[in-house]
Amino acid sequence: MKASRRRRIDATPEQIWEAISTIDGLAKWFAGAESASHTGGPESGVGRKQTVRRALYSHDVDVEQEVVGWDPPGYLRFSHLRETVEGREVRGVRNFHTTILLSPLEDATQVDIEYTWEAGFGISWFQSLLLGGRVLGRDLTDMLKKIETLVTSGNG
Repeated sequence: MKASRRRRIDATPEQIWEAISTIDGLAKWFAGAESASHTGGPESGVGRKQTVRRALYSHDVDVEQEVVGWDPPGYLRFSHLRETVEGREVRGVRNFHTTILLSPLEDATQVDIEYTWEAGFGISWFQSLLLGGRVLGRDLTDMLKKIETLVTSGNG
């Protein structure tokens, strides 16, 4: 399954990359993020492990991720290794990834952001259909707005 969004941002791919590729930057644009921490591997690049703490419907959610794609300044991909809500592991969704693609335009950058995942049949599949377009789509739109604000305000 997939949810994706696209936005034109008045900045270079390098400016956007600088804002999105660091752990500190991640906490500023990832949907609902309250904090992000480096938990293993290199500080940057493939193999970096990180945990994003976020609030979702007034619940504490920890998303453990690993960077699996890194090609500055155009491609960043996280694999979601484990997600817990209030300390309980969430099951039913597999191979969840967040992918960001930065494509230079004449005077700006096209930013594509996408969630992909697999859901088994049954309730997980049905919930994915409902959440994919609406809830996750809103998350992606929110992330694009935050990225744009970071790079255009000079706070990235």
